[in-house]
Amino acid sequence: MGPVYVNRIGNEKTRSHLIMGMDFVIHRKIEKLRVLYREEESKLLKIKDRVETVLQPNQTVQDVQKALQQKMDQLVLEINALQPSLMHFENTILAVKGEIWPGTILEMGYARMEINDLQVGKTYKLNPDLRTITVEKYVAPEEKED
Repeated sequence: MGPVYVNRIGNEKTRSHLIMGMDFVIHRKIEKLRVLYREEESKLLKIKDRVETVLQPNQTVQDVQKALQQKMDQLVLEINALQPSLMHFENTILAVKGEIWPGTILEMGYARMEINDLQVGKTYKLNPDLRTITVEKYVAPEEKED
């Protein structure tokens, strides 16, 4: 789980971390598995169509189909194992830890949002990716000294 930084513009000493329920690495892995699954499925369908022509000696159609089905089943298991994480990723509520200030820019993946008016316990939606943050702690702006 990689950190996602919240940067305070004009105040480098203030830096908070957002706790993300999911890392983009897992999301990418799921996508790769899905692509791999589609490729294997495509191969399986092609081989089923012409399986008699690709048999090795002492190999039956059922042997080939069984081996391919086992490979497909393994991919399905891998995808299913990650599926709950994917669902969590798509509906993540990000909890803000530490001091969050007005004017804070939140950047998560390609989502970017400037916070000017925060309330503790309130949930804010981040567009464009539909994730949300829930504010756990709010720090009022500092008084400027002249």
